[in-house]
Amino acid sequence: MIIHKSIFLTILPLLLASRALARDVSHYPYDDFAYAGKYLRTFANDNTGAALALHVDFDFSDDQNTLLKKATVTLAERYISKPVLDCTYASSVKDLPASREAFVSQMKEVFGTKLVEEARIATYIFIARYDQDRGSVGIGFPNLYYDKDKPFPGYSDRHYLYLALNDDFFGKSSYTYGTDTDYWAGVMAHEILHNLNFNHPTGYSGSFITEYGNCLWKNGVQADIPEGAFADRSVEREM
Repeated sequence: MIIHKSIFLTILPLLLASRALARDVSHYPYDDFAYAGKYLRTFANDNTGAALALHVDFDFSDDQNTLLKKATVTLAERYISKPVLDCTYASSVKDLPASREAFVSQMKEVFGTKLVEEARIATYIFIARYDQDRGSVGIGFPNLYYDKDKPFPGYSDRHYLYLALNDDFFGKSSYTYGTDTDYWAGVMAHEILHNLNFNHPTGYSGSFITEYGNCLWKNGVQADIPEGAFADRSVEREM
């Protein structure tokens, strides 16, 4: 039995965005406005080593925030689980990482605690919202986690995760998966891999990033996923 517990690690001061700007996810985030600023909770899982400090858009509803908390717990539990990884590698035929071992090592580093200015802190994950887009459920920002030109405000080497979820679908009973905790954990996983520079340049089907999200959603069970269930948008940084 996996036991989840919440921990409150040292949280450094945040540069919080205004509500209007926190919702502007039409382009790659910039360090003068990029952060969804409402801190919900820090989630840790002793079995997987995950420690995620969850920050969300001010305008998510209480029900949506509850769904995000549950999805984050699921993500922290499953992100490197053997069933999920076995399923992902069995399903993926393109855009794979160098090796399974390299991927696990990368994910442990990203999801684990960081030493910043002598303080041990959880990985910051910021979740913004957007709407009026019927063609996607999420937005990912390729390579954002490693982008040295846009560090965490005030810290030259700070990494963070940033994604956006479509308010037209997220938490809405009108959408088939709108209130499905596991589904949104899978969407989050997919968008986080975009942050880590994974992509699906020749389509979703069979790509590592897509199959990882699918397998995390289904907790390691290979299943027929309806086409378009994970459709998203990627926003590149302008050079």
